[in-house]
Amino acid sequence: MVKVSVIIAAWNAAATLEACIDSLQGQQGMTPEQLEILVVDDCSTDATWSLLQQWRERWPNLVPLQTAVNSGPSAARNLGLSHASGDWVAVVDGDDRIQPTRFKQMLALAEPQGLDICFDNLAMRRAETPQQIEGYLVPAELAPELAEPWTLAGYAALNMPYESAALLGFLKPIMRRDFLARHALQYREELRNSEDFILIVECLIAGARIGYLNESLYDYFIYNSSLSGKFNLEAHRKLMAVEQSILHTSGQLSAADRSALQRHLQSLQLAEESNQLFKLVREKNAAQLFSAFWRYRANGLIHARRLSASLARKLMKQQARGR
Repeated sequence: MVKVSVIIAAWNAAATLEACIDSLQGQQGMTPEQLEILVVDDCSTDATWSLLQQWRERWPNLVPLQTAVNSGPSAARNLGLSHASGDWVAVVDGDDRIQPTRFKQMLALAEPQGLDICFDNLAMRRAETPQQIEGYLVPAELAPELAEPWTLAGYAALNMPYESAALLGFLKPIMRRDFLARHALQYREELRNSEDFILIVECLIAGARIGYLNESLYDYFIYNSSLSGKFNLEAHRKLMAVEQSILHTSGQLSAADRSALQRHLQSLQLAEESNQLFKLVREKNAAQLFSAFWRYRANGLIHARRLSASLARKLMKQQARGR
């Protein structure tokens, strides 16, 4: 019987995928038969698909899948979900790795408490120096708050760009598959970023019980070519449109939840403005920068503080490299 189905959405992941799968295979307290690894190749242009075929004999619990056309991580994960057979579904990125006790420890927390979703912390590592931890996504001071039952208001408040002490949307969950099926929940395929955040929002609206394990058992790797953290205006606006849709169509939102989502939408709009200003600074376009500041003058102080903080960080990095 499969206990955990791991879904990996892979696109041009030939260089990192083997290490990722290898880290999954060594899970303590689980036999290979209890672990199902569904790798969805999203029409890669590298050797990802051919490598998956080669690895099937090496790893019998590996299930290679492939999208019909390149569709993004949401569609790839949904294809994985449609083939998953485990009690729990875990999402892992193909350029990351997990620690050997991750599922054992997360299930030890989730199952006795009857949780529907469980998170742990991310340890951030650079690909060039994988043995060194650069930092953790969730700071230690937030752990007591996250140990309490999660609410939509609390989750939204910890996903405000440039504002929150941590962006919880980057955390990787394990989720009860029957909870997702019972509420017909899956990833929004129109989204190519923040799809994790929106799925958890919809799970919380459906009444999901969510818990947090204060351990860093997921290794999040930072690559120079990584798309994470890069601003995509079109994708950002699709996220805002989806969130607006949830506000307008969900009849299950309390006043507090509605207010929290509205505040989150405002933070997304501010983030769009700030990133437009950052772009003009990088382009050294003084005339358009002045015009944009005037256009965004209602939030001028906020943007000025963000620009100043960004410039200060850049100077510190330059000074560190100069030593």
